[in-house]
Amino acid sequence: MLNKLIKLELSTNEGIILDKQLHPNEYLQQLTISLQTLNDLFILFDGLLPNLVVLNANICQSNTYKRTSIFRCWPRRFMSHLVEFQLKTNANVEMTFDQIRRIVMPLIQLEKLMIDVSKWFSYDQQFVQGNQIEMLINEFMPRLRHFHCSIKTIYNIEMQ
Repeated sequence: MLNKLIKLELSTNEGIILDKQLHPNEYLQQLTISLQTLNDLFILFDGLLPNLVVLNANICQSNTYKRTSIFRCWPRRFMSHLVEFQLKTNANVEMTFDQIRRIVMPLIQLEKLMIDVSKWFSYDQQFVQGNQIEMLINEFMPRLRHFHCSIKTIYNIEMQ
């Protein structure tokens, strides 16, 4: 019965640690999950849930001093059904544009993307003005119809 589950919500304060040894679930279509680090998100993307349609992920901790970072691109076929993705980070998670780029680049089927970052780690004025996000959307997300972005930075960025 559990192996045919199509909707699931998993949450802990510290976030869930995923392992590459987990068996893929072909049936799960909707997932709300708190993950420990961005590494766990990449493990999830790397074939664990190949038919996922909706993903709401909350990242609870930074990768700093944790497991080895595995930021890489994965084959687009692994998340080819994902049309709605919400990414949220806790206040103690530092995030960069490069990390966001590596997350969304292969998600070409996305129609709805929501990003809520509590601790942006960049002085980049171009990002604040939206240039880099707009380029990402135009290049990698041709089907995107709804985009919401909330980013809080720890830096004072001078706007000219």
